[in-house]
Amino acid sequence: MGWVLASMTGAILIAFVSVLDKRILMAHVPGVMGFLAFVGVIQILIAAVAVISVPWQSGASAYAITICIVSGLSWGCGLVLMFVALRGLEVSRVAVGLNTTPVFVAVIETFFLSQYLGYWHWLAIFLVVAGSGLVMIERNIGKDGGKHVVTIIFVFLSSAAMGVGLVTSSIALEEMSFWNVFALRSLFLGFVLLTAGFTSQGMKQLRVILCSPKAITLILVTEAVIAPVAMYAMLRGLSLGPASLVATLFSTRPVFVLLVTSLLSTRIWNLMNEPLDKQVIALKCVSTSIVVLGVSVLILA
Repeated sequence: MGWVLASMTGAILIAFVSVLDKRILMAHVPGVMGFLAFVGVIQILIAAVAVISVPWQSGASAYAITICIVSGLSWGCGLVLMFVALRGLEVSRVAVGLNTTPVFVAVIETFFLSQYLGYWHWLAIFLVVAGSGLVMIERNIGKDGGKHVVTIIFVFLSSAAMGVGLVTSSIALEEMSFWNVFALRSLFLGFVLLTAGFTSQGMKQLRVILCSPKAITLILVTEAVIAPVAMYAMLRGLSLGPASLVATLFSTRPVFVLLVTSLLSTRIWNLMNEPLDKQVIALKCVSTSIVVLGVSVLILA
């Protein structure tokens, strides 16, 4: 059951990363492009540290290495889309949209990798996704007049890209060592982020960020400390358990996002400025109950 603990740890840490990223994008950086460039550099440096700390182990096939590169590229594309979405949407809504990742993982594994999932597994996936999806009722997309439709599409495309990243990471781990996958994935993930942010506008924003000690500190704590530990936990879960089930446990992060954002949207700590009333609290309670039930079914199955 080590994969359960690793996956849940990753889910909790990623929830904190999501909230911190939203706060950084809201109040501490001038735009998404500069932020992407900064985070891209951090990821590349993390890859370098991983390679230096744990030398590259030979023996992996060209196929496994290619799949690992695809994993990094997929995660990078998913994160670019997620950061753009975070700039325009509430973090709780983005987290809910990303909760469809287990569906993409299950579909990919079932139709392309001949992975068998029993009825109880599908029921667990449905409960986790549906339970978290209830939070969408907090804000009706229709009343925005379609203003955020494109951004919401970005969220689901991000979810699909992360699903591909999870499956390919799992495949790469069958041949490659854990730290080699971690390093190669971080390198190409960082490459995508840096490429996306390497524009004239992004460089201007990056210069502003580098002149703000507070912004630098928050980004480093979030992206160079908490996020790598979360990714370590996720990859550890993938190395111990099936990708579809790890993704399902990982998808409990919206529950933790909602708890943190609720705490930070009160009159005492109104840092996130998300809606908080009796209806929202009731939806969160129901959503949490369904997600916990889904996770319980998954573990028992």
